[in-house]
Amino acid sequence: MPTSTIAASEIETAMPPLIGLNMSIESTAASGVERLFVPPDYVAAVAGAGGVPLCIPPGEDLATIRKIIPRLRGFLFIGGADYRPEHYGGHPQPAEELVHPRRDRFDVALAKTILEETDLPVLGICGGCQLLSIIRGGALIQDIGTEWRPPGGGPSLPHSAKDRERGVGDEAPADFPDLITATTPAEETKEAETHRTGALAGEEKGMANGPTADKADKAATGESSNRPAASPGRVHPEGSKDCYLHSVRFAPLSLATCTTGTPPGEALAANSFHHQAVHPERVGKDLVASAWTADGIIEAIESAPGSAWAEIGRFVLGVQWHPERMQEEAPHRRLFLVLVEAASRYRRRK
Repeated sequence: MPTSTIAASEIETAMPPLIGLNMSIESTAASGVERLFVPPDYVAAVAGAGGVPLCIPPGEDLATIRKIIPRLRGFLFIGGADYRPEHYGGHPQPAEELVHPRRDRFDVALAKTILEETDLPVLGICGGCQLLSIIRGGALIQDIGTEWRPPGGGPSLPHSAKDRERGVGDEAPADFPDLITATTPAEETKEAETHRTGALAGEEKGMANGPTADKADKAATGESSNRPAASPGRVHPEGSKDCYLHSVRFAPLSLATCTTGTPPGEALAANSFHHQAVHPERVGKDLVASAWTADGIIEAIESAPGSAWAEIGRFVLGVQWHPERMQEEAPHRRLFLVLVEAASRYRRRK
């Protein structure tokens, strides 16, 4: 009796795209036990967008991981503590909370491999956004509260609980800096158009809109006694950090604005628990800043118009906020929908 066989390629085509995620390491000094984990919101966001999350544990080399990478169709670099300043020519900083040394080594090697040896779609979140820039030769503002001076000399917003404790953000900046128009592409890039339509194709109907930018600014600067959590009832993985909302504005026609679906000229309310950021004077090669807070902190980076990545329509985007903790709201959920849609297209190309 003849038997039917199903080719591996047919099985793969029928499966949702496999999205890789890096992992955090937590050590308990008393017991010496290490725990590997990925905050569940990341996993839920990828799965909710139609992808299959594959959490990749940090190892000392990439030999085994290189065998897995060809199976991946996209990658999400998650947030966490700080990467070591020697990666970008920085200096030891009292405010640093460094990631585990093994994760640091592994993430840097993995990100370099993913960015430079593949054309996988990539999304970086918070520390993952910073990592994308570091790998491409970028630098970081190592502590916003003590090192950053907003354009025009205005006051800073609080970007972390430590900033609030230090009294940062008692006054709101009057307006957004001129950085936005300075990096605006002349027309929508092929890459942005592709991912904008992909987001709309995969988007679920009836998702609630996010909080207004006006409310976000009031919450961040203390004008309201009720500082709303970005996602009610959620606890930040590091526990000790509070959550503040800022309004974020995008370069028109950029990949970031098309992906989030933010109308031109409007701002998006986004959460904030970071004390470092991509340095505006040294964004990584082939990357460009495409979103800012009112005090000039970069909130998104993406493949630069004219770069090889943009020319082939590769999805490379990093955001400084935590959309996985606001995924109930359409603009933040779209980031994961677009990643998975880009991963599906990548699979079809292969």
